[in-house]
Amino acid sequence: MASVQIRDMDADVPGSVKMTKWVMACAIVCCVSQILWFGSKCIHQIDYDGMAYTGIARHLRQGEWHEAVNAFRSPLLSWLIAAATFEGKSYPETGKVINVAAFLLSGALLYLLTKKLWQSSLAASVATLLFALGRGLAAATVAMITPDFLFASLTLVCFVILLRCLRKNGLLDWFALGTVHGVAFLAKAFALPWLAVCTAVAVILSAGGWKTKIARLSAAALVPVLVPAAWMMVLHAKYGVYTTGTQFKANLFQWTLHVSDDQISKDDSEAIYRVLRDSTKEIDDYMVDDPMPPGSGLWRYPIRMKAVLPKIWIAVERNVPQVLKETELCT
Repeated sequence: MASVQIRDMDADVPGSVKMTKWVMACAIVCCVSQILWFGSKCIHQIDYDGMAYTGIARHLRQGEWHEAVNAFRSPLLSWLIAAATFEGKSYPETGKVINVAAFLLSGALLYLLTKKLWQSSLAASVATLLFALGRGLAAATVAMITPDFLFASLTLVCFVILLRCLRKNGLLDWFALGTVHGVAFLAKAFALPWLAVCTAVAVILSAGGWKTKIARLSAAALVPVLVPAAWMMVLHAKYGVYTTGTQFKANLFQWTLHVSDDQISKDDSEAIYRVLRDSTKEIDDYMVDDPMPPGSGLWRYPIRMKAVLPKIWIAVERNVPQVLKETELCT
């Protein structure tokens, strides 16, 4: 099938080349200046999640494979920290460098995605500037060690490839999309269902008959099926339970349903015996936590949809205005 030809939109804007250069210069200056300023204030601090990710990296470097497996923490960030920490460098320093690099990469990929989507360098530079103006993002870059920027970078790569898939319709492009999807899952488990929906919708909207669409879906789904399956086997080797992770359920219980250990004890007649049998530490010597070990009482606590859905709606009504307010403050 012939590829889709899209006209350059900047041709209709007089002086667009000069405007693009100025806007991009502002975006670069804004990024660098904010990173340097926030870095001077909080480069030596570390957040709770950051301690866990660097702790897992320590376990990896010391060959403690069992301790390095964690059902709650996605592994990619810790793998990168462990691989990039050389002698004389601390794990938090390496984590901050990876964070900053992923932040800058996200800005560059946002420019690339916007340019390919709108065929306009000016629109891409404006999008990058808006990204750079987010003070909260720049602060989190140097104050925290988080997989969020790594996940954002991989997601942007997915959408860049997705545009190519829709315009070129090559099976190798769909396979590349699935490969990045699988890696994104290792960065953050949320990528698995979210990008799967995006891929499925894109396949449905793509040109061609149903056999062609099935072939595209198969190519895009191969890696996103194999990677979580492999990670599931790793988690089973440690916990004895088949699961791809506990991030969603743990966050649902903690921030939406507010399920406590006391509530589990009331609802679970065997809780007292489980406590007597459980000799694992909630936080190990390297500050690695495991808030919901698969197979534990909290993990096996039932989810009743009649009670869950109203609480989810209440959480949305509470959180969305708060996020919008914080976004206004950050910009």
